[in-house]
Amino acid sequence: MAKNVSETLLDILADAGVADIFGVTGDALNTLLEAIRTDSRFRWIGVRHEENAAYAAYAQAELSGGLGVCAGTVGPGSLHLINGLYNAKKEGAAVLAITGQVAHHQRGSNYFQEVDLSRMFDDICSYQAIVNTPDQLPRLAEIAIQKALGERSVVRLELPVDIIGGMVNNRHFLHPLVHTRSAFAPPDQELEKAAHIIQAGKRISLFCGIGCREAKSEVLQLSQKLNAPIVHTVRSKDIFDYSDINVVGMTGMIGNPGGYHAVWDCDVLIMLGTNFPYDGFIPGGIQIIQVDSVIENIGRRAPVSLGLLGTVKETLQALMPKIAANDSDKFLHHTGFYAING
Repeated sequence: MAKNVSETLLDILADAGVADIFGVTGDALNTLLEAIRTDSRFRWIGVRHEENAAYAAYAQAELSGGLGVCAGTVGPGSLHLINGLYNAKKEGAAVLAITGQVAHHQRGSNYFQEVDLSRMFDDICSYQAIVNTPDQLPRLAEIAIQKALGERSVVRLELPVDIIGGMVNNRHFLHPLVHTRSAFAPPDQELEKAAHIIQAGKRISLFCGIGCREAKSEVLQLSQKLNAPIVHTVRSKDIFDYSDINVVGMTGMIGNPGGYHAVWDCDVLIMLGTNFPYDGFIPGGIQIIQVDSVIENIGRRAPVSLGLLGTVKETLQALMPKIAANDSDKFLHHTGFYAING
């Protein structure tokens, strides 16, 4: 059965696991709203300001690990999304912004609320799909959504008012989306280097970020094996808690003494999936091993002795058999004293 642009877009979003779309109703989005109204797979969650829609989409993407979706109509309606989308970009969340646009025959005439949205969103989006014909929609929408999911980035889909209700006659490019991200470990020789550095350490700390979301069990196992305190960032606060063994808290601008001393007093710091921004809270003159799946994060905040490119879970699974247990808990008690007594 033939479907229009909005209905086809909903099919693609459903395949991406989307159920909620946050936004403010506007004329350019009427066809999309009608498609959502008659499609039981989706909820339109209206907000009072588009900025809230973008923040809500970011939060949903961050908490679910999936795709967050927000929508704004032409001109100001779309521009109001910017603050929330910038936040999503900085935090590395997968968010799709659906924006309306004036009709093609009005472009360039200074039409009511006409804005060059491509220029306005250029610094935010890793990809912008400008749909100029209905048959472009399946391919461009899937490219955008796949990029957002694969790279944890913000993308934008622009649907002009004279296109959003058009019939899609060519569904040739529709295909099942890739939902999983690659998991990988560094080469064995790099893991051997890491094990050598760790075994030479006397005071070892683990500094854990959002990249540990799928690796909590492995982090706790490594901490127990090394008698190493666990320090975590704000973004990983929902992963690690004081009730977890060896967790001493946070460091940084809103840290606590236990977390601060665990990082500052160690001689080997193992940074796991964190892009912690406050480099003044990371000491020099120590051995630092950084594990991250994004290569540009390695060495960005600290003078790293060894960078390991890999996902935290798989890297720790491969690393732990190469490391002997550390029987001394002196440093762990040292940081634990600060965690309890401040």
